[in-house]
Amino acid sequence: MNIQAKIQSLPNPLAEFKAINEEVKALEARRSMLREQILNLMNSNSSDEVVFGGFKAKRVLVVQERLDTKLVKEFLGNQYSSFVTESSQIRLSVI
Repeated sequence: MNIQAKIQSLPNPLAEFKAINEEVKALEARRSMLREQILNLMNSNSSDEVVFGGFKAKRVLVVQERLDTKLVKEFLGNQYSSFVTESSQIRLSVI
């Protein structure tokens, strides 16, 4: 069996990868819609908590602080690069 025939006899990982990505997008959209429904239920009851079918959801405000790197660059000028650590990753896109 030549290499091309062998490759074509294997499952197509690219097609499977793309199909899974599409399923994930659909699930994320559904999750977002359910989140909005839950928040609307909380709003209509003027509550930060809802219990339904033995499950409980709580709404909590989470405050985060982020460093404004653009402002730090302006402030430090050329010294900024001495405080930066570079990282990289491989991103896979199947189109």
